[in-house]
Amino acid sequence: MTGLRIELGRLSRAAPAPAGSEVTWAAQREDGRRRCSTQASILNPQSQNGFTLVELVIVIAMLGILGATVAVFIGGPVRAYFDTIARAQLTDAADTTLRRLTRELQGALPNSVRVSTSGGTTFLELVPVLDAGRYRAAASSGAEVTGTDTLDVADPLDTQFQVLGRPVTVPANAQLVIYNLGFAPFDVYEGSNRRSVTTAAGTASTLAFAAADAWPAESPERRFFIVRTPVTYACTPGANGSGRLQRIEGYALSAVQPTNLNAAPLAGATRSLVLDNVSACIFSLGPVLANSNGVALTLTVGTTETTSVYAQVFLPNSP
Repeated sequence: MTGLRIELGRLSRAAPAPAGSEVTWAAQREDGRRRCSTQASILNPQSQNGFTLVELVIVIAMLGILGATVAVFIGGPVRAYFDTIARAQLTDAADTTLRRLTRELQGALPNSVRVSTSGGTTFLELVPVLDAGRYRAAASSGAEVTGTDTLDVADPLDTQFQVLGRPVTVPANAQLVIYNLGFAPFDVYEGSNRRSVTTAAGTASTLAFAAADAWPAESPERRFFIVRTPVTYACTPGANGSGRLQRIEGYALSAVQPTNLNAAPLAGATRSLVLDNVSACIFSLGPVLANSNGVALTLTVGTTETTSVYAQVFLPNSP
């Protein structure tokens, strides 16, 4: 105890520390603490920050299990989403094609639609109407003093008539058709009720045509139609959606429907692809549909999964 008092006394009687010594002592204490901490880390590895290989493997396994679980719940909806998109695209393509067919059928010459099948290909042929009107069958007795150019269908020398109402548009190489019933001699394909228009291309209120025999009959409504060349839709279905639907135009009218894609007149005509991935197609113009003025159209498209679209088209048939 006496020695301790002496030492304390000595310390108390020590000379005062020079200026700045407090900062020096503090720095020395901090450096000492750092050295002790470093030595403790070296002597005790568990105090270091990090992870072991076993911990890494456990984390990877847990992430894999979590990912597989999420995939089970999300995979089904994702596949259903893409399947819905594929079905929508197939349906849209088939529906757009049927709408186009419907427009052309309803704008065709009355009683000019005919359907046949050959070699696995279904052919639908029609004659598009470019313009139409009514011809003058009797001279005007009113204020229209110039309305005197009538058409006498029984006179083979009468090759000109006036158009009632608005002027019509005459294209190049136009054909004039009157009273088409779809069978001879009232058949545009056979030609007895068809004449070549000689009026220059453009708008016209008077139509002239090439001389021929007398017209087969008078149109009850005094109608006439301006046409040019027919159009054929050729549908060749294939397994797993490898078939095609083509539109063919630019060939001459023929009494017999052409059904060979590799022979005249279809071989040299202009073709365009309307629809691919066609698995099946049905174009029906049977007795029942003909009596009801309709054509039934069915298109099936797709490869592994197919979509079928059906339409029944009304055909105006007043010649």
